[in-house]
Amino acid sequence: VQAGLRMLAPELGPDTLGAATARLDRLVADSTEPHQFVTMAWAVVGADGGVAFCVAGHPAPRAVRASGAVEALAAGGPLLGVLPGA
Repeated sequence: VQAGLRMLAPELGPDTLGAATARLDRLVADSTEPHQFVTMAWAVVGADGGVAFCVAGHPAPRAVRASGAVEALAAGGPLLGVLPGA
């Protein structure tokens, strides 16, 4: 997973996070045994300050706003490496 993240980092941005997660899912599926999987949540902050996030089988993350308010974010999708093409 760490090597995959390093490989994807140069092309990572808010508009490419979904495609990068799909690529990481394929890497995990191709590199692990059927009973192995990864949960993760990751986010990218764009140049405009916008944030894109993706959750794969991990508990829903929280956003802490500048005001101090805490907001639950969407729970997300399946674990990485378990469902081909998910």
